[in-house]
Parts: sequence; structure tokens; C-alpha cells
Amino acid sequence: MTKAKVVVVGAGPHALALSLLLVGRDEGWRDDLVVIDPSGRWMGAWQGRFAAHCIDRLRSAAVHHPHPDPLLLRAHAADAGRLDELFDPYDLPASDLFDDFCDAHIFRAGLQDAVCAERVQRVEPGATKTLVHLASGGAIEADWVVLATNPVLVRLPPEAQVVERTTDEVRRIMHADEVDLRLRPDLQGRSIDVVGGGLTAVQIAIGASDRGARVRLLSRRPLVARQFDVEPGWLGPRELDRYRTGPHEQRRGLIDAARGGGSVPDGDLNRLAASAVHAVVDTEAAAVAMAGEADEVWFATGHRLDATSDPLLADLASLFPTPIHDGLPCLLEDLRWPGSQVHLMGGYVALTLGPASRNLWGARWAAQRIADGQLGYSASATL
Repeated sequence: MTKAKVVVVGAGPHALALSLLLVGRDEGWRDDLVVIDPSGRWMGAWQGRFAAHCIDRLRSAAVHHPHPDPLLLRAHAADAGRLDELFDPYDLPASDLFDDFCDAHIFRAGLQDAVCAERVQRVEPGATKTLVHLASGGAIEADWVVLATNPVLVRLPPEAQVVERTTDEVRRIMHADEVDLRLRPDLQGRSIDVVGGGLTAVQIAIGASDRGARVRLLSRRPLVARQFDVEPGWLGPRELDRYRTGPHEQRRGLIDAARGGGSVPDGDLNRLAASAVHAVVDTEAAAVAMAGEADEVWFATGHRLDATSDPLLADLASLFPTPIHDGLPCLLEDLRWPGSQVHLMGGYVALTLGPASRNLWGARWAAQRIADGQLGYSASATL
């Protein structure tokens, strides 16, 4: 039985935000922190998604990143002579610049070897300790645990089913998560229908078109232009003060309304207009694609979170029941599952933090809530 003060499950931007904050407050946390992710490295899944869809820049402004100091990414770009990799509007960082910035601060914090290449099978909360059971058969006894896995489930319309075109050929139907443009450098002669109305749909549609495919982009409504996936008011008191005074069940509806079912920044809409992608608006977009003759159908129809089906939350839900509203649990202000020493990060904490909890903004604020709660700090922010 291995022992640790804190186990962080996941090695994406949320886990990194908490780890950098802890080590920044006390370097001793470097030896008391165990990070677990099957990839065995920081930001593996994040970087994989960006690379697979050939995304060259972030949607978030440069002030949003895993380090607690919001100004450091711009300073990093200036020091490296890479200010030209911050794009208008709002200094959107290039993907490579963002990755280099994260790598630099992982190294400075001495966390480059902190991630264990393991898979967590079960989290067993106890009265004072939490057992983290590993797929390899071992276990870690932790004073407290942070689940920063953001385990989204793909959202597919009922029409997204495999359809046999001939006796020996099956039509290729996939969710956007399965699309890897790096593996498809030449799509000449292929016809592809992309179903969806958000940024991912636009990105993979343009990517397929750039590789020679004939592409239709089918959406149920006209594409909505918006720079960020939630309006900036949701990152501060203008919206959040009102949000946090309401009951949790009311907040759940506000989350969906704030995120709005998908939107696309103006720059990407301009790229779409300049491409050869044929955009189609049809309320039956999925059915139209399935009834069409495209060689492939890619569904960029989003994701959903469901705490009731997450195996890592099963013991928590059984031992310490808490209301769950349409997949999102009610948590304490320090993002702990009530009754336990298990904290959550990412989309799961939206009922507490707000609609932007899954974003880089949410990573920083969740890290601060958790660190303040566990280390006995007075709340150092109003959010």
C-alpha cells in the first residue's frame, strides 16, 4: 500500500493548474503529490485532440492558462520573441506556444516526472483516508483526492447508426473524437458530411476540405458567431453573482443556456466562408446526412457529463449521496463531494463555479478553491 498526501487523477490542464498552484505555495508539495494518467505525461489528451484536428490556436485568451499568474503566458511569448503567436482578438495563443509555456512551467516546478502511467479503477472514500485502486492491482492511500478527468461521453443523435451500403462495405460513421486528420493527409475523391453547428464541426470540415474531400457541413440552425464558448460575463460577478444565489436545479438550466449549444468565432467563420465547404442548414441535419450518399459522416455533436454513470464516482454516490441535476453533482464550496475528502474539477463542478468550469478559466478557479480549502487559506478571491 503506497501512501500520499494528495492523489490527482488526470494530467490535463485542470490537474496541472492545481499542481502548479500547490508547488508554487510550498515546494514541499512536489514530494507529496501523486498524479495518475494512463498517458504517463502532462497534457497528453489535450495535445492529442489539438493535433488530431490540426488546431493551430486556442479559443481562450492568453490570460487563461494553468499557471496561477494570468500574465505569464504573454510574458513567456515576449521573452521568447514569439509575440506574433498571439492572435487578435484577445491575444489568442498559438497551440505550440501554449504547449511550450506549459512545458516550461512544469519543468520550473520540478513536475516533469510527476505523472504515473496508470489507470484508476476505483476510488474508495473512507472516514479519514481515501483509497485509490489502480488497474494494475495496487492501491494508494491518500489524505485527499482530486478527480480532474473530465470524463465526457460522446453525444450522438439517434440517426447516427452504422448503415450497410453493400454486402461487403460498411459506411464510415464516426464521432468527431475519432477523427484524426493527421492520418488522412489525402482525401481526394472522398465525400464527407460533417454534422454539427459548433467550432469543432467547422474545424474538421475545413480540415477535410483542405485535404481534398468534398465536404458538406450540416447544422440544425444557422451558425452562431461568438468569440468564446460562454460570454465573458460568466467569468466574473456580472453573471455569477446572480447565478450563485439561485438553487442548483435552476443553475443547471442556466448552464445549458449560457453555453448555447455551440458557437463559432468570427475568424473561423471567415475561414469557412473562404473554403470549399458547402454549408447547409436543415432542422433534420443528422437524418439528411444519414440518407445522403457521402462516403463518410462525421458527427461533431458534442459531449455530455453524467456523474451517475462515472465508475470513479460510484462509491461516493453510494456512501455519500448528494443531489445530481442532469448529470451534475451538488458539491461543497471547495468542490468536495459532501462527506468525503474527494474534490472534483472540470465540467462536474459547474453547479458551483458556473458554466465556464470546464474551460481554462475554470481550471484556475477550481485549483484555488481546492487549495484554499485544504490548506486552510482564507478565500483569496470572490469567485
